[in-house]
Order: sequence, then C-alpha cells, then structure tokens
Amino acid sequence: MISKIKQFLTPPSSQEGQDLNYWRDRILQVILVAGLIISLFAFIPAIIMAAMEGVWLVFFLDICVYIAGMYIFTTRRLNYKPRAIITVILVYTIGFYIVFLFGLLSGGTFCFFAFAVLAGLLLGLRAATAALLINALTLLVFGWLYTHEIWGQDLPFFPTVIRGWVAWATFMLMNAISAFSAASMIKGMQYLAERERASNRVLREESQKLLKEIEEREKAESALRESERRYRLLAENVTDVIWTYSLETSRMTYVSPSIQAVRGYTPEETMTHGLDDILTPDSREIAVNAIAAGLERDNKPGIDPRRSRTLEVQQLNKDGSASWVEITTSFMRDDSGKPIGLVGVTRNIEARKKAEAERMRLEQRLQEAQKMEAIGTLTGGVAHDFNNILGIMLGHADLLLYDSNESNPGHFNLTEIKRAGLRARDIVSQLLRYSRKESQRLAPINIVPLIRESLSLLRSIIPASVKVRMDILPEQAIIMADATHMNQAIMNLCINASQAMEATGGTLAITLKTTQLENGHPLLPVDLDGGLFAQLTFADTGPGIAPEHLDRVFDPYFTTKDVGEGSGLGLAVVQGIVKNHGGIITVDSTLGKGTIFNLFFPVSTRNIRDQTTKEELPNLPHGTESILFVDDEQSLVDMAIHMLGRLGYKVTARTNPGHALEILKKQSRSFDLVMTDMTMPEMTGVDLFHKIRQVDQDIPVIICTGYSTLINEKKALALGMAAYIAKPMSMFGVAGILREVLDKNK
Repeated sequence: MISKIKQFLTPPSSQEGQDLNYWRDRILQVILVAGLIISLFAFIPAIIMAAMEGVWLVFFLDICVYIAGMYIFTTRRLNYKPRAIITVILVYTIGFYIVFLFGLLSGGTFCFFAFAVLAGLLLGLRAATAALLINALTLLVFGWLYTHEIWGQDLPFFPTVIRGWVAWATFMLMNAISAFSAASMIKGMQYLAERERASNRVLREESQKLLKEIEEREKAESALRESERRYRLLAENVTDVIWTYSLETSRMTYVSPSIQAVRGYTPEETMTHGLDDILTPDSREIAVNAIAAGLERDNKPGIDPRRSRTLEVQQLNKDGSASWVEITTSFMRDDSGKPIGLVGVTRNIEARKKAEAERMRLEQRLQEAQKMEAIGTLTGGVAHDFNNILGIMLGHADLLLYDSNESNPGHFNLTEIKRAGLRARDIVSQLLRYSRKESQRLAPINIVPLIRESLSLLRSIIPASVKVRMDILPEQAIIMADATHMNQAIMNLCINASQAMEATGGTLAITLKTTQLENGHPLLPVDLDGGLFAQLTFADTGPGIAPEHLDRVFDPYFTTKDVGEGSGLGLAVVQGIVKNHGGIITVDSTLGKGTIFNLFFPVSTRNIRDQTTKEELPNLPHGTESILFVDDEQSLVDMAIHMLGRLGYKVTARTNPGHALEILKKQSRSFDLVMTDMTMPEMTGVDLFHKIRQVDQDIPVIICTGYSTLINEKKALALGMAAYIAKPMSMFGVAGILREVLDKNK
C-alpha cells in the first residue's frame, strides 16, 4: 500500500522528460538523422561533380563535413552543447562554400537561414543573435565583393544595389523572425521546465513529508495492531482473569475470556452480574469494605494514586461451588484523577489454599509427633525414677513376705501392697511401650482389666461434666491383642467422646459383652469367619455426627473441629488398630442424640497365666557366691544388700561406678558376678561393662534399668552381657536369674 502511494505521489524526475537539454538533444539527433540521409542526394552528386571538374577542395570538404556529421551523430563522448555548436558551425560552413561556389541564389542562403534558426533552437537566444549577425555580415561581405567585382557570381535578380539591399533586408528579417521565434519558444519551454522542476521539487518535498507521515502512521498502526494482537493473545490465553469494573454502574465493563474456565460463565454473562452474583456474602462484604476504604483513603494527601491492593476472597461458580481467588486491583481514573472504576486481575488459588491446609495439617501432625516424642522422653525420665521407687517398695515387700506366712496378720496387707506395685509396674511398662510406638505383639490377654486400667488413666483427662458408666458382663474376655495398642484405641475413643460432650456434659457408657456372629453376617467382611466375638461399645450422649460426615469419620485428617482442636487422626488410628487385630468397627449416630462405636474382637481359646503367681516360685533358689552390686540410688543399694543377703549371697555394694571398678581391679578374683544399673552420673552401665571387660574377660555382668533408650534386652545380650533385668526387681525374679547365670558360668 505504501509503495503504491509513493508511486502515485512521486513526480517524474528531470531524467524522465522534464530537462530541456533532453529535448534539445532529441531535436539535434533528428536534425542529424535527417541531414545525413537527405544530404546523400546532394553529397554524392557533389562529390562526382567535384571529381569531374577537378575541384578537389570541394571534394575533400564535402567528405570531411559528412564524416563530421556522422561522428557527431554516433559519438557519446561529447556533451550536448559541444555537439550542438559543431552542428551549427557545419551548417554555416556548408552554406558558406555553397554560396561561395554557386552564388547567393544557390542553396547556400538556405543553409545560412537554417544556421540562425538552429542556433536559436539548439543554443538559445544569444546564439541566435550571434548567428544572425554572422549571416548579415557574411551576406554584406559577399555583396560588397560582388559590387566591387571581386567576386564575380551572376546575380540576375539584383541588377541594382538597392534591390540587393532589399533582398538582404527581407532575408534577414525572415531569418531573424524564425531564429528569434525558435529561440523564444525554447526559452519559454526552458522557463516552463524550470517552473515545473521547481513545482516538482516542492511537490516532491511535500510528497516526502506526506510519505514520511504515512510511513510513521503505518508504523504506529502496525505497532497498535501488534499491541492489540498481543493483548488479545494475552487476554484470551492467560489463566488469570483480567477485568474492569465501573463504580457508577457496579458492573463489569470488561472480562477476559479466561473467566469461563475459572467460573463457568461467559464474559457476556459475567458482565450482567453484580457483586452478589460473583462473590460469597462474606467475601462481598470484604470487597465492599475494601473499595470504601480505598475511596476514603484516596482523599488523603500524599497517597499514591497508582497503588494496588490484594484480597483473598471466595467467588461463586456456575456449578454452585465456591472457590478461593486472589484479586489484585487498582483504581481507574478520569482526566481529573477521580476514581471511576477498578481494573484488576483474578487468580485462582484453590490449589494453593488446599496446599496451605495440607501444610497446616502436616505441621499439626508434626507437632503431635513432637508432642508424643516429648511425652515419651518425659515418660522415660519419670519411669526411670518411678521404677527405682517401685523396686524399693517391691523388694522390701518380698523380704517381708519371705519371712511371713499366711497366718501372719500382715501377710494379706503385704500381698496387696505387692499386687498394687506390680500393677503400677505394668502401667509404667504400658506407658513406655505407648510412647515408643513399638510394633504390635499379639498375645492372649484379658481385655477386662485392660479396660479398667485405661479408664483409671483417663480419670484426670475426662471433664467432670462427663459421667463414665461401665457395664462389663463377663469377668474374663480373652482376645489376641497388643496391650499398648488396645490401650491407645480405648483412650482415643474415650477422649473423642468426652471432647464432644465437654461443652454440654453427658454420659459415656462403656459396655463389654460376648456376641455370636455367624458366617455371612452383614457385619463380617468376606475374609473373616464367624464365631464368638467380644463386643466393646462406647456410647455417648453428645451432639452426634451429621449424616454427610458419617462415612468420612475414619478418613485420615478429616475432622469437624476447628483448627487446633483436632488432627483428624484419632478415629483413623482406632480403625487401623481394630483391623490389625482382626476385628470390626462400626459407627452409628443421630444428630442431637449421640454416637455409638462398636468394636468386635474374635475371642481366643488360648489361656493366659497370672504374672504374680508366675513370680512366686515355691522353692526360692539360693546361693553363696560373691556379687558386686553397683547403683547410684542408696535406697536400692540398701534393699539389694538385704535381698541378696537373704538369698545367701555375699554382697559388696557401691553407689559410684568408678569406685566399684577400682575394687574389681584390686580383687578381680573375689567376685563371681557383677550387677550394675544403666543410668549413673559418672558413667553408664554399658561404659562400666566395657571397662570391666578390660579387667576380667570372663566375669558375668547383669545390667538393670528402669528405662533407657540406649539399652534393651536384645542389645545387652548382643554386647555379651549375661542378662538384662527390667526394674522394678522382684526378689523371686532376681533369684531365678542369678541362679541361671551363675550355674551357666560354672
């Protein structure tokens, strides 16, 4: 388009027909062509005549003139003006020698006439004037020569001088008119050409300006089209939504096509919506308050008019759902700077919100794990000291029981003290296993005392507004279970129920009974056979669970509680424990009436033995060997001296492991066995064991501990220790282990 406009607006250049010399050169070429062709009719006879009459000057002159004409016509080495001058001179020369030879009435006078006309035509007014003067002078000279009879050509038409003068004057008049006319015409043409050149120059300058403006406009339009193309490409393909909003109409004035992928509405539909149709009620209130605050702040001095603000709100979608979006917006202003609307970008952050929620859940889970780790560390520290205290109590109780019989009035009291101590030992052991999250070890256990012990631990946790009622029908219900994991499941269900009733109060009923479930029963999975089951039920009178949430209560991290009030893992853990025990768990709930959890465990036919009777051996083994006893607790040292002494052993006791090591170095042959505590101030029991091995490679070492993360029975035996005794130590258990180790070492 631009090239066509350029071609139309650009005027012809001087080389394309507007230069006067161009046309003069064309006229010269035409004259030469005509002269060279026509002159042949005179040139050839003239040469023949000159040769026949012996006028060799004419002969050679004609040849030279013709050759000169041919040269001027064919050569391009000479510019126009020299060629024109030579041509005019040749014409004059031809006329001169024709007149000289044949007289004034010959064709030579026509050559003089043409000489003046061509001079004016080809060289201009001045050249025409000079040619006319030359013609006049030449004719006057020939007339004077004729009058004085120097030149003797016959002039029949001029018998008198006056007639010759009249003829000369008439010839010069016509010659002047013709020559000046030709020169004037050429001058006029030159003037017109110069004016046209000037006009063309001005036109070209104006055309160049116009073309430049057109090119600049074309570039601007091209840049605008490219900008529009890029903007359209951006607006149509960006995942964010670009929009403008009018404060006057409270409607969208532009929405990018990406809105359909985000909300499901087309841009046209969206521009008919108000804020009530776009945002949820809470989010609409946030947006309205933000706009009002922005307008109020806009009136204050020193506020940046180009400021922006980012909000996180929920928008309504066409399918009825709500999704989180992030809106970054700023004011659009009129020429006076007054806010007239908003321009903004909306970005879907639903995935980010879910990721943040997931991160919060993971952080909460980490906090729970750290809390459990802290509880485990605290439990371990307490267990060590508590087991030492229990060891002292049980040890002295065993000593008193050993010296009394059933007829003694205090025998029953001592038995109950020992039974209570053993229960306390078992509870501490359960707490340690729970805090260490050991892998489950299924064994036949009676679930009845386990339920009672778990509830006794929960007494301080369950609010006073929640009443606990137990209804346990069988005295014994043996199942294959891990006591720690069962304890955890019972505690989770009780805590979950008590939290549900914490605000309103209520009753938690725990019942245990046996139930027969036949094969094909609706509750039984396809891979579980029917039979006798222990049915453990937890029923609360809390607010209940909504029907839409009932199928998700066992999903990990699902919770209806507020943030920070629950991790959503409790019931998922309970379900996992029940399934790992080969059991079944069901839930039933009614809003406003409470929730019931039923746990079914297959009843085992295997028998269990009471741990108390296992330790009370009828024949308590004795010995006479020497034992080095090491413990940093003085009360335990005193109790061990009495207990081991009662069993017949010679006991040397130290509360400092360094002192014990020095005695062993001096009297290594005096001791048959070493008993050492694990946790001591200066060195651990393991460190003492390694130092003992440097002194004596064969002496058996028994390590005792209330709790330690550094040693257990497997590690102790792997190190080469003779035995591992968990505190609190009972007299009957220690007696059997001592005899077993000493007899083996003989």
